[in-house]
Amino acid sequence: MRRLTVLVATLLVVSLAAPATVAPAAADEHEYDGEHVAFDVESDGIAEYSVNNETLFSSVDVQAASEADVRVGADLETSAFAGLEGAALRSTSTTTAAARFESENGARVAAHDTERGHLTVHATEERTLVEINMSDPVGTTPKGTVIVVGGATQVGSVFVVGEGSVTVNDEGNIVADLPKGSGLVFRSNGKNRDDEDQATERLIERGTAAGEAYVSERDGEVVADTVEYDTDIDVEVAQYQQGFLELSVQRTTENGTIVVMEITEDLIEDPGDADVRVSGEQATRVDSHAELRQSLGNGEHTYTVSQATTSQANAAILVAIDSFSEQTVIVEERHGSTEVEESAPGFGVSVALLAILTAMLAARRYAQ
Repeated sequence: MRRLTVLVATLLVVSLAAPATVAPAAADEHEYDGEHVAFDVESDGIAEYSVNNETLFSSVDVQAASEADVRVGADLETSAFAGLEGAALRSTSTTTAAARFESENGARVAAHDTERGHLTVHATEERTLVEINMSDPVGTTPKGTVIVVGGATQVGSVFVVGEGSVTVNDEGNIVADLPKGSGLVFRSNGKNRDDEDQATERLIERGTAAGEAYVSERDGEVVADTVEYDTDIDVEVAQYQQGFLELSVQRTTENGTIVVMEITEDLIEDPGDADVRVSGEQATRVDSHAELRQSLGNGEHTYTVSQATTSQANAAILVAIDSFSEQTVIVEERHGSTEVEESAPGFGVSVALLAILTAMLAARRYAQ
């Protein structure tokens, strides 16, 4: 794939250089070709959506339920969705690593140029219908409330965040009915969907994890993207340097949430030994996603570290932020003696005083 100079912009990518944005424009056709994601924007939606050189979706159509010839409450598994006429999309912003659009009914569509190939649709103003046609020979397998998409090299998941439903219809296409305020998410897991992927997906699906940041190195430059799974949260990479990452997280509600961060060793060499703070307060490390979820609302910030399944990111750090509205998350490598001084205030001064007293006593004995 050739790279874009401007295009294809949470946890999952906004370039840390100042992103270029454009004002909303009339719907037109484009071809996007990024580092990991490529697709066409046509007059009726997105076509030929590929992740890491494999085309998974032949088309993604988004349309207001009021404009579609589909009965309210219709069975999604029937052919009622067949032939859904997708609405035109207009570009609202582009950055180095993601593209955002808005449909005629106000639904927001975002494609992220990450290894996970994030694609999200949010029904922000009214009930919205989505139909995703599979590219041959990509298959679909329902796994509870998640639709697993299986390609030759990419296995991903499609699921609804919030109210709504998603299933596979009689023609083998993924169809979703999204009430206002809900969203549809596609997230690739690379070649395999393991237990860690499934646990993270459950957090996102239930609305417990509302944002994701993905930080990686591309041609010697660190590139970061943020994906919002909820419309009431804003996640931004505030700053970074070797051994240091800072996220700004804002939410319109007071309820706590989990933010997912996938980080390469080029930025944080050993994420498992990193120091994690939320607005200056030390976060407590826990061992499981369940403990992380249970800590929300208990007055304590927690985090967990697991192995990332993508080839570039080497670790996933999930941070449970206890409450809002605005918080800062910092992940920083520990630095030996510096850490000792931070964790034991005044210790250095005590050692110095002890050394002085010892020297004075020794001098006094010598004088006697």
